[in-house]
Amino acid sequence: MSAERVSEMKNQTLKDGLVSIIVPCYNVDLYLEDFIASIIAQTYGSLEVILVNDGATDSTGQMLREAVPRLQAEGYTVKLVEQSNRGLGGAVDTGLKHFTGEFLTWPDPDDWLLPNSIERRVQLMRENPDIGLLRSNAKLLIEATQEFDGHFMPLDVPPRRPVELFEDLLFLRGFYAPVCHFVRSKMFLKVHPDRSIYFTAVSSQNFQLLVPVVEVFPVLQVSEPLAVYRVREDSRSRAPNRTREKLMARFDQLLDLTQHTLPKLRTYRPDAMARLMNYHWRNRMLPTAFRAAMKDRATELVECSALPAWRKAAAKALIAIRCNGAFEAIDGRTKRVASRGLARGFDRLVRLPKSQMNWGADPLWAQA
Repeated sequence: MSAERVSEMKNQTLKDGLVSIIVPCYNVDLYLEDFIASIIAQTYGSLEVILVNDGATDSTGQMLREAVPRLQAEGYTVKLVEQSNRGLGGAVDTGLKHFTGEFLTWPDPDDWLLPNSIERRVQLMRENPDIGLLRSNAKLLIEATQEFDGHFMPLDVPPRRPVELFEDLLFLRGFYAPVCHFVRSKMFLKVHPDRSIYFTAVSSQNFQLLVPVVEVFPVLQVSEPLAVYRVREDSRSRAPNRTREKLMARFDQLLDLTQHTLPKLRTYRPDAMARLMNYHWRNRMLPTAFRAAMKDRATELVECSALPAWRKAAAKALIAIRCNGAFEAIDGRTKRVASRGLARGFDRLVRLPKSQMNWGADPLWAQA
């Protein structure tokens, strides 16, 4: 991107009352109509809809082009950006270059907004002018059954400002879907002045968008369901049939995002980063690699973990047993009782105590 374009973006005036919606789209033709219909049904009229066709190979591109006049007929500002495939994070990164609204959100188009969603979010932001991020609830739709099954969080919980959210995000505890998040743009741009996030072809977007905001600006969390989240068989975070191999691939992606995002934080310290990496290796990746009998990967993770020498030796011995063909035969005859028992012993050996699972700093807005 040219220096002139970067300067232009930094000097761009945000429009009061306008809500920008970045919609990253790749092969979502089965779901896109429901999402577009939910935007048209909004009770709030000042919308800027930024549709990013991320190199879709199905009919998504055509559907987006047909959606433009429909959205414009509602009085919305509409921008359609078409690009070669850069992945979900790359599509949102592109959309960040184009938004001009006072508020910003980036829902996935396989989910959708309830009719009062934007109006209610703006109202909550107006009532709480110091907050940078609003997190709202969502109804869960199980795609396989087409039935609603609960919510992200309990209903009828009073609004609150969760200080613990900063560490929850850092340690990847309890993510909500993009459709649940709504930011104040001027605060967002304080921590993302270049309108860019780190991404790869397979990375998601919420972590690197949210963590810098949550570190610096207060968060309001409400239990009102303002959207619907579709639980798909292949959902990144909530799919019911994820294999351990897929889990490991997902952990690798999240670890990559962590390593590229956290050094930008104002509370960043090398020792805190080392403690966080150690947590991910020992409490997330090692137990998964062990259960999947990934011998080389599990051994590699043991080596890089902050474990005493005797624990490393014991862990490697258990890995050798778990990945031995003779053990596999015994395990099959015991209906996996042997491997489950071995896994419990391995967990006790390698897991990091809860007392050490912290970043070491509250979000900056809670320290003032």
